[in-house]
Amino acid sequence: MRIALINENSQAAKNEMVYNTLKKVAEGKGHTVDNYGMYAADDAAQLTYVQNGILAALLINSGAADFVVTGCGTGEGAMLALNSFPGVLCGHVVDPSDAYMFMQINDGNAISLPFAKGFGWGAELNLTYIFEKLFEGEPGGGYPKERVVPEQRNKKILDGVRKVAFKDSLIDILKNLDQDLVKGAVAGEKFQELFFANCKNPVPFGDCQIPGFSSFLSTSYFAVGDTLGVEDQVRIEGKNANDFVAELEQKGNEANKAALEAAKEAYAMIGIELNY
Repeated sequence: MRIALINENSQAAKNEMVYNTLKKVAEGKGHTVDNYGMYAADDAAQLTYVQNGILAALLINSGAADFVVTGCGTGEGAMLALNSFPGVLCGHVVDPSDAYMFMQINDGNAISLPFAKGFGWGAELNLTYIFEKLFEGEPGGGYPKERVVPEQRNKKILDGVRKVAFKDSLIDILKNLDQDLVKGAVAGEKFQELFFANCKNPVPFGDCQIPGFSSFLSTSYFAVGDTLGVEDQVRIEGKNANDFVAELEQKGNEANKAALEAAKEAYAMIGIELNY
C-alpha cells in the first residue's frame, strides 16, 4: 500500500517527526510512504486544511496514493475537508483504539490527526501506537469480530449513499473551485515528482491512443438506449454502412476535440500547460 502524508501550514513544523514515525511503522508492515509536505512552516507552497482535502482527493482518486494520513490543529477541519470529496472516506483519529476501530469497522482510506490539541509529552509514542493499530490486519475485518457481517453491509450501504451524494466527478468539482486554491494545493516542492511517478488512474478523457475515442464509442457508435449500435443496424437491420460515415466522422472529431480541451483544462489546474 502506498501512503501519502500531508501537513497543513499551522502544524508544518512537525512534518519530519510525523513522517519518520509513520515511515518506520508503515515500512515495517510492507507499505511505502510519500511525504507531500508541507515540510516546514516557511515553505514557499503553503497548504491550508482545505487544500489538504483537495490534494488528498487528487491522490486517492488518481491512484497515486492508496491511503492518506493528514491532520491539522484539532484534526477536525482536515477531516471535514477530505470528506467533502468523492472517493475519500476520512476518519478522525485521536488514539490507537480510534485507529483500529476506524479501519476494522469503517474501512476508510484516510485519517486526520490532531497535531496541536493534546499533542504534548509522549506525542510521538501515541503516533507510533496509532499507526501500528491503523495498519494491523486486513481492513474491514470487523470489531468486535462477530459484528463483521452487519458492519460490512453498512459500509456498502454508505458507499452507495456517497455515490448518490457525489454526483459530480472530481474533475468537474475541481473546475468549479477557486483555481488559485486548487493550484496552491498542488504547488508543493515534490508534488509533480511523486504524483506522476505513482498515478495509476488516468483522467477519463477517452482512449489513451486517441483522446475521446472511448467517449465516441459509448455515445455514437454502440447502442444508446433503445437505438441499436451502428454495427447492429448494418448487420441486423440491413442498413448501408456508407450512410453512417459522414456523421460518425463528425462525431468522432467532436469527441476528440472535447477530450483534448478537457485535458488542457485539467492539467492547467495543477499548473501544467499542454501544447498541441
